[in-house]
Amino acid sequence: NRHFRTWYPEPLTAITVERIESWKARRLGEGRSPSTVLRDLFALSSVLRRAVKAGELSDNPVRRVDKPRIDRRGQIRFLDEAEESQLRTALELRDQVFKNTRRVNNARRAQSGEPLMPALTNFGDHLTRAVPLTMNTAVRRGELLKLRWSSVDFNRRLLTVEGRNAKSR
Repeated sequence: NRHFRTWYPEPLTAITVERIESWKARRLGEGRSPSTVLRDLFALSSVLRRAVKAGELSDNPVRRVDKPRIDRRGQIRFLDEAEESQLRTALELRDQVFKNTRRVNNARRAQSGEPLMPALTNFGDHLTRAVPLTMNTAVRRGELLKLRWSSVDFNRRLLTVEGRNAKSR
């Protein structure tokens, strides 16, 4: 109804490839994303496919319309300084929550005679170190998780991702 309301009073045969192409070009020209236009085309195609099954149309004109090209590659965006600072602060606060929770739970355990968990001294979990590492090296998650201490050369400040663990080998 939102996109094709003006077509309602017309016969189905008035919906031609040219008319759909014109509608598509107008929608893209209005600034709609190719994904949105493609989704709307699929909706129209579904309705017209039912019309073909019901014998109201001989074929579905949407099938002959060129579909808008969609860039399936992800958008690469880097954090600006404020966003990076905010992320680091959030990680630090998260660590404090972990440490405080551990301290409170250990106090409770001590009162009930349960064995204590080791105190968290440097950081709460792996994310505190993993996130900055990925931000600074662009190492992928799978590559990061397969790193071993032998992959790190602290003297030369070098991190080696082994070919068998890398996406491109």
